[in-house]
Amino acid sequence: MNQTVFLINTISFVLIFGSGVLYVQRVYKEKIEPSLSTWTLLSLISLLMLVSYESSEGADENLPILLFDFAEPVIVTLLIYQKINGKKASPQEKVFIGVTLVLLVVWAVLNYIVKSSQLLNIVLYLTVVAEISALGPQFLTHWQYGYKDRPVPWIMSGLGYCLSLFLIPELTLPNLMVPLLGLIYLLMSVPLLRYVIKNKIPFKKWI
Repeated sequence: MNQTVFLINTISFVLIFGSGVLYVQRVYKEKIEPSLSTWTLLSLISLLMLVSYESSEGADENLPILLFDFAEPVIVTLLIYQKINGKKASPQEKVFIGVTLVLLVVWAVLNYIVKSSQLLNIVLYLTVVAEISALGPQFLTHWQYGYKDRPVPWIMSGLGYCLSLFLIPELTLPNLMVPLLGLIYLLMSVPLLRYVIKNKIPFKKWI
């Protein structure tokens, strides 16, 4: 591993890990109100990825990342669940929940029977689409109630994943899935940025 690759990997890890720790801390201190639907679905997706990691290439190297990707949404979900006081999902959230669960069922079936590299790519695409769908309820929260979240953790996470664009050997669709997720996370911050800028919120409350 050359110095450039090591530097990009380090920056990416610091951004992603830092955003996760920051987000959990903000939820714990009740400074933000994330969507229970989104974080429950992200926990489920991360769990499926974790239990299937042995079938993937480079499993040993990816295990620490998968463990962190699983721990963050689970902790956030548990913290939200303690504070929601029986709040139910909205009709729009239920649509995203249904779509995500259907995608995960298809993912699980294909992951079980996968035999070719082409199917492996389809499983990868389903994972990304499922995660985007899972983020739907959270995006609705950002759009309707900008004061319930903060943009900086989303920007940090998005930039961390987007940095992988500089590490891919060639621009193929499968290789672009992680940077695509990074772009989605950056887009998640747009309604929040609109809110804090429009309302002249002090920068310390962006974090």
